[in-house]
Amino acid sequence: MTETTRPRLLLVGMGMMGRPYLARARRLGFAVSVVDYEGSLGAPDLADSWRGDDRRHPIPNGFGAGDEVWYAAASRAVAEAEPDAVLAFAEPHVLAAALIAARLGLPGPGLHAATVSRDKAFQRALFERHGIRQPAYRLVTDQAAAEDWAAGRYPVVLKPLGESGSKGVVVAAGPQGVKEWTAEYGGTGPFLCEEYVPGAEFSCEVVVDRSVVVFANVTAKTTTEPPYCVEVEHLVPADVDAVTRDAIVAQAREVVAALGMGAGIAHVEMRLTPDGPCLMEVAVRTPGDNLMDLIEAATGVDLFEAAIAVAADRRPAVEPTRDRVAGIWYPLLEPGSPIPTETLRGAETLPGVTRVDINPMAGPTVPELRWSLDRAACVLVTGPTVAQLRGSLQRVKATVLAAG
Repeated sequence: MTETTRPRLLLVGMGMMGRPYLARARRLGFAVSVVDYEGSLGAPDLADSWRGDDRRHPIPNGFGAGDEVWYAAASRAVAEAEPDAVLAFAEPHVLAAALIAARLGLPGPGLHAATVSRDKAFQRALFERHGIRQPAYRLVTDQAAAEDWAAGRYPVVLKPLGESGSKGVVVAAGPQGVKEWTAEYGGTGPFLCEEYVPGAEFSCEVVVDRSVVVFANVTAKTTTEPPYCVEVEHLVPADVDAVTRDAIVAQAREVVAALGMGAGIAHVEMRLTPDGPCLMEVAVRTPGDNLMDLIEAATGVDLFEAAIAVAADRRPAVEPTRDRVAGIWYPLLEPGSPIPTETLRGAETLPGVTRVDINPMAGPTVPELRWSLDRAACVLVTGPTVAQLRGSLQRVKATVLAAG
């Protein structure tokens, strides 16, 4: 126990989508220490959210702080008030949180799982050793090596090792694509050149407690066409038969076992092929794209609360209490056009719509869609059935796209 009479949660990173952790920590009786950017911690709309025994540890504003920056700030937070539980929010926070948890003997994914999560080449090597179906690949260091391996295999996927949100992930149709990619990204170190696997895309979000998967959700995804394949729609739970769902969950369990994951949330992405699921990648942290909100809307299971519980060595409440469906849609708007803010806000009044978010990083006009943070806005929708949810989405799309 820390200097307060309440247990303390250290949250490494928070942003916007991690804010629900604050409310859940309150409900579970935790004081909080939060490491995040100055702008996030000082946001005016959070001013009334802090309590007297909370601690804020800002790092300078700016996108792209590395593992070292997050670890240094998290270490200062521990020196001021030792936590009883540690959670990472997004990909840049995973290793820092795991190092802190390991040093303090607290539950977490574990250093092995966290390190593998942060490096896509580590993932490929580990899952190859464990016999998990995944794309053929080669770890390369330059354009020539990539072209040599890709010859006769096009199209291929080029990936930086440590990014998230599809940043830098490009499908190259031929040597010219490899040349253009390496000119933009190839000077940053080794990268992956992989077989392109066609097929419907899914993810499996799991809660792991004491090395056991105690909850699993399957999400269906819609992406843009190559070369960027950015996710633009999700459906929770996926509208698939039981055999397909079981195969997806089974692969996620194999991944968790291979990682040796102890406790936390894992987000496993895969594509469905005629031979079954083919693993794309895994992350041992909060999934993006508001998936935790969608899962709660569809099933009643609060994964924010569950993540805190397993980090604190408590049993999570993961029994579904409702049977609905939820979805999110990212409008495909014309690059360079003004973002139709008023129309998007007006969509909140349409049947089934629960929330509309506009990306503050997108600026006043629609950016070219190359990775997740280029998406200008999103609309969250719920319904009692898949058919009704799709009807609601069609009305939203017709309204927004007519204005965009």
